This record gives sequence, structure tokens and C-alpha cells, in this order.
Amino acid sequence: MPQLPAMTSIVELASTPIMEHLDESKTREILSNLPFIAVPGVVNFRDVGGLPITHIQQAHGIVASDDTKDQVDTATKRLVVKSGRLFRSAQLNALTPQGVEKLHALNIGAIFDFRTTVEVRRYGKVPKDDTNPRSGLPLFLETLESGEGIQVNHNPLKDITNLSNEQWMAKLLIYGKGDEGFAQSYDEMLESGGKSFGNVLRYIFEQATLGEEQEGKACLWHCHVGKDRTGVFSALLLSLLGVSDEVIAKDYSLTRIGLEPLREELLENFKGLMATHPQVAIGLASSNASAMLKFLDLLRTKYGGPRAYFIQYSGFTDEELDLLCEKLVTEEML
Repeated sequence: MPQLPAMTSIVELASTPIMEHLDESKTREILSNLPFIAVPGVVNFRDVGGLPITHIQQAHGIVASDDTKDQVDTATKRLVVKSGRLFRSAQLNALTPQGVEKLHALNIGAIFDFRTTVEVRRYGKVPKDDTNPRSGLPLFLETLESGEGIQVNHNPLKDITNLSNEQWMAKLLIYGKGDEGFAQSYDEMLESGGKSFGNVLRYIFEQATLGEEQEGKACLWHCHVGKDRTGVFSALLLSLLGVSDEVIAKDYSLTRIGLEPLREELLENFKGLMATHPQVAIGLASSNASAMLKFLDLLRTKYGGPRAYFIQYSGFTDEELDLLCEKLVTEEML
């Protein structure tokens, strides 16, 4: 496998404003390697696994505590999030038949869509007279003639159908405030998203704890471009498993690179906003590591961290989270 550019250079590349093209050769190299996975018709598709665990807790089961780290030979191996179980992406509206085959090859059993009903219907080009509440979702995945179907779950964080134009604009303007604005917006997602985030984590838990003789299915979650709502849940999960803030923030920043194939489309969509509120448009298309670091600090100071959040807002128990951490963390040879 080709050697990827150093992580520091990746973060620098990912901080490039959306108006500027990314370096073509570096972008191609990054998108051709993990954590990115090529799924025809879908952009920003990534494996969330493979990231190193730096906060070793009893919950992981593999190592009892920080005092007994010597049980893992750190010279030859390290603890990482399991690969091939947890996936994130942008929306699936342009998914091709080859893309469907890839989802099956990845053993994905369920998809959780964080988008609002308005988004699902708009980008699914649903006629106004169609009253089916699930129209616009890739429901064909559930009833494939060949192979096992994939659950498709519409899992919005909050119903914003009745927001006025002024209220909607106020939400967008938050992204023009830099890292503080991102933290504010992501805080609102935490406030309203406990049930939705819990639905995804419950599926992951159920599949991870089926038993030794059964291989559970993988899970895919996404929103519109796979950045904000998708990034918040990914950060919650990775932080719960013991991945450091710095590594989570760097992983979050990869979205700017993952969206480069959509750059021209995004610029077209933001044309009006770019003319009236350029900083907001730039913010909406950015995924700077510093913004995620600000959010993770808020997660700890306001909510007590990811474990406390999932217990209070999503209905999990300490014992369940202990078991989940044990099942989703593994050793990797260096």
C-alpha cells in the first residue's frame, strides 16, 4: 500500500477553503487509501476503524487499567478500533448498482440516515403528491432480489420542517462564527440527538454482542455530505472507545478532502450564500480539526464526556458501554 502523506500535511490540506482546489495528486493518493473506501455513487465514504486507542480504560476489557498497560506489548502491538464494522459517508442518492455490491461486500446490515425529511425528499426528488413518509430513501436496498437486504433507517436528529426562513438562516449563520460557531451548532445536535444517536449505537451494540459463533453486521451512518451530524456521532463513538481528541479531530478534518469530488457542486449550491455571507458559506463547507477539538472540550465540560452522554441521553448502561468497548477494540501488530 502506498505511503500516505504525514498526518500533519493532511490536516493542512484539509484546512484549504472550499474556493480553492486541493492538490490533485495528494488528494488522489489520500482518497485511494484507507480510511477512504471507493463506493461507486457515494463520496466521503470511510471506515471509522483502525484508529489508535490512547485512553486505556477498564471498559476495554483487553487491558485492566492504566497501571497494567504492560499487558500489551507496545513495542510490537497497539490497541485500535476494529476495522470493517463502522462506516460513515455522504448521502446515497447517487448510489450505483456497483455501489450496492460494495455495500454488501462490506457486510453492511443497516444504514442510518440523519437527514431531515425535507432533505430526504428534496434530494430524492420526491413528487409533492407522494405522501409516503419514507419516499426518497434508498428503499430498494431492503428488498434486493439477490443477496440479503440492508435495513434503511430514517433517523433525523430533529424535525425542522416548520422552521421559518429566518430561523433557518439563523442556524446557518452560526457557521460563520468559526470554531465557536461549530461548537454551538454541534451542542444543539447533542441536545436534540440523544434518541437518534442512541438508535445507531444500539444497532452497533446488538451486532457486536451476538456471540462468538455469529459475525455481526457492519453499520453505516450518514447525513447530507457526511460532515456535521455524521461527524458528531463519529466523534461521540470514537471518544467513548478511547481515541484521543487529536486523532478524532484529524479524522474529522478528512471530510474536506472526501468532498473534493463535489467541490464544484458545493460552490454552485452556495453561490447565493457566498455573495451575501461568504464566511458562512466557507464555514459550512469546512471541517477544520480545531472546530472538532472545541466541540470535544464542550462534550466533556457540559455533558461529562461521551459515556455520560450515552447514559443520560440515549438510555445505555455502564455495563452495556463496557461490553461495547470490549467488542469494538482489538490489538493490531505494528
